[in-house]
Amino acid sequence: MANDKIVRVSLCAFLVSLTILTVLACLLTWRAVRILMHIEETVALAGRDVQSLTHSVAEMGQSLEEITDRLVRMEEDAERATGLDDAQNALEVLGDVRKDKYTNPQRLSPEAEAEIKFLIERIRAAKAEFICGSKHLSPTYFSLHLWAKYRYFKKTLASADEFIEKAATETISGYKYRVAFADGTSVDLATWLRQQLMEHRKARAEAP
Repeated sequence: MANDKIVRVSLCAFLVSLTILTVLACLLTWRAVRILMHIEETVALAGRDVQSLTHSVAEMGQSLEEITDRLVRMEEDAERATGLDDAQNALEVLGDVRKDKYTNPQRLSPEAEAEIKFLIERIRAAKAEFICGSKHLSPTYFSLHLWAKYRYFKKTLASADEFIEKAATETISGYKYRVAFADGTSVDLATWLRQQLMEHRKARAEAP
């Protein structure tokens, strides 16, 4: 009997130990799974960070290429602008404009000012590019360019027609302004503006 009791006690102790070991094993397994999940999340986040960094580097490289292209174009424009013939022509034109501004000052009528502003707005809203020498300018940029010329020539202008002739026909260096449309066609800016002005005046005359 004593031996049986000892065996039963030993067996119970063994079962308790086995249960404890099983629980500990389960806890360790659960902890290992949690660690693995955390490692996977960390690796995934690191992968996304690497992907984002790669994308940022690619964008920086593209931006540097664009900046380099712009600098090259600026250098080319500067080289063309420093030609003696262009510089002499520009100085002569500016001198004539200054002379006209102070010896024959004009005063635009409100109607003429409204027509010039209409033409500049038509340029800004155009679905086209504007060619200025070797440069292709956006409608917004070119409209600002012409607005600055209009402000400079304003005291020498008496009408929208003179605005087209003096400010919107060619650059100070003598290059014709042109309008390039999406279908591949192009036309002199002065021709296009005169057509826009004619249609505008016709619409106003026919308005009730």
